[in-house]
Amino acid sequence: MIFSTESIRETTEADRKLLSEIADILKGVVRTAQETLSEKASSQFTVGCHTVCRALQQVIGKDRITVVDGFYLGLDTKNDAGEIQLFQCEHSWLLTSSGAIIDPHPTGLVGIMPLCPILVVNKGPRRVFGGNHYISDPSVTAKLGNRATWRESSLLARIMLMSKNRKPQGK
Repeated sequence: MIFSTESIRETTEADRKLLSEIADILKGVVRTAQETLSEKASSQFTVGCHTVCRALQQVIGKDRITVVDGFYLGLDTKNDAGEIQLFQCEHSWLLTSSGAIIDPHPTGLVGIMPLCPILVVNKGPRRVFGGNHYISDPSVTAKLGNRATWRESSLLARIMLMSKNRKPQGK
């Protein structure tokens, strides 16, 4: 992977390796879904940020990543006065042991693959463009404390583990 100067300065080598590991796991999930499901079912295979984060924590381990629930902040400048409006949406992300944010299911972004994790700078002068958009809030966790989220993340974790041990078709 290639990283910007800011992300090199404000993250650790371990954070960047973890991002790469998470990207490989998510690529495997997408590949497994495409190879094992029909084209229609594969295109309808969707998961939310809360499920993806919890599944990754099950696979990678609580000692390496922590799931954080809260709000992701966004801006809008559409009004005629040019004022900036602040918006928020419920979101989950991962926090590394060094305090960096890995967002495996970024809000409002479309990557080159369906699940495209990003490493978010969470310290230094660039934090205002990255980590400050993520606001931890336990009330979001309280809303998620249900069996459906647990079941979905456990199933996705099993798929992640299965895809790690699976050879791609045609190889």
